[in-house]
Amino acid sequence: MSARRMPLPIDPEAYLRQPENRISIKPPFVVSPELSRLLKRPGLLKGKDGERVRGIYQEGAFFFSPVRDLSIFGTYCAFGLFDAAVKEYHATKPDLTATETAYQWGYVSITASRSWYMTNAQPLSVLSAHAKVLEFLVSQGAPIDLPDIAGLTALHHVAMNNYRGEVLKFLLENGANPNARDRYGCSPIFDAMKHGQAEAFDMCLQYGADLDLRENDGYTARRLAKMAGPTIDAVVQRHLRKKEGKPAHLEDKNRCTHCGSDGCRNQCSRCKTARYCNSDCQAKHWKAGHKHTCIPFDDSATSLVFTPTYDTIEELKNAVSYANHNALLRNYLGHDQDGESKRKAKITTKEKALGPKYKTKDGIYNYPPPSLLGRPIIIKVQVPARVSLGHNWPQEMLVYNKTRDLFCRIIDVDQPQAYAKLDAVIRQKGAAGGLKGYFIAEMESNTALKIKVGDILGEQPW
Repeated sequence: MSARRMPLPIDPEAYLRQPENRISIKPPFVVSPELSRLLKRPGLLKGKDGERVRGIYQEGAFFFSPVRDLSIFGTYCAFGLFDAAVKEYHATKPDLTATETAYQWGYVSITASRSWYMTNAQPLSVLSAHAKVLEFLVSQGAPIDLPDIAGLTALHHVAMNNYRGEVLKFLLENGANPNARDRYGCSPIFDAMKHGQAEAFDMCLQYGADLDLRENDGYTARRLAKMAGPTIDAVVQRHLRKKEGKPAHLEDKNRCTHCGSDGCRNQCSRCKTARYCNSDCQAKHWKAGHKHTCIPFDDSATSLVFTPTYDTIEELKNAVSYANHNALLRNYLGHDQDGESKRKAKITTKEKALGPKYKTKDGIYNYPPPSLLGRPIIIKVQVPARVSLGHNWPQEMLVYNKTRDLFCRIIDVDQPQAYAKLDAVIRQKGAAGGLKGYFIAEMESNTALKIKVGDILGEQPW
């Protein structure tokens, strides 16, 4: 479905009641013979059949036209017209346990799924109206988990298009099942993961979504999250640590280490890891035990200085592609690549802005800007996979920060002992199966990068 829509007229209720306005130029919205045949097959939908059903279902959904394919009441629900929907309900008494359209969507699904569609063209008040319509439907007995022909519930639809959290939150707070399975065996967190909806993924986990539930091909969300990119993986790891009561350093850099509030302004100048919303929290945390656990950033036993190697501008473009290798894995999951394409475009723009650039006889090198020097930053270090090719080639790690102001490599032959220690820490305690780790670091100069190796951070969403 298109993400853009012309605003409704001043009196949408009167407009939508006119027969001439309930005509669409789109082809008919029907269940194709192939989709009908596949859905009638007994047993689980998996493998090629599951992929085919997904594809046909999504293709068919493009032909859906609310004003043509829904009743007057259903149309009001879809557009979030609360007063009109209530008035029509009391006038016609529709069966709220029934479904509409060839896909057999219930009224909760119709309302919830269209809420994201309206946000791009309508003001916030229209989105809020969808939540009001949902509240009314549920209060009148509309089932919140009514599945459609492919087994998708309202929560499935919203989890894959969660541009505002209030609709998703309403569904979960009112009993929507985060482990409801569609015909492919997928719960809503699979859809959130495929579409890069980290907030929806996180919220479903908070309400009891099972990471170890297997879809029909035997995959779990826990396993697939490793391939869904750093944002989703960070949510999973944070959730698991919370269950175990083992919070990691700076898993949310904007949250106070002491009270948990958002909006950090201070940090511990000694360890440069603990963050606080104010000096009062900092003092209380120090007395509560931080003075015994605070490891100084300048401690030579935990912080090592590396000599970074910088690339030319041409080499940097290849390095950026390497850093975004997860795009292939997200494509395998069926993830919409639009968000990833935008992120790559942003990085490409960032490459042009990075600087200062230093020209030598070997090319134009991209050094970090002076603003990074002498202040703590969070970096991501990626180690190479251990693949033996029969060659004794130098090993190197890729190092960068969130904005890619810093983008360099650490090569083992330049500092073998420090390299080996950092490599061991990442492989033992790092994310993505020991292939990456996040650390507090400081650029002492363009030729000296100090990394607090002994204090690995929680996964960051980048």
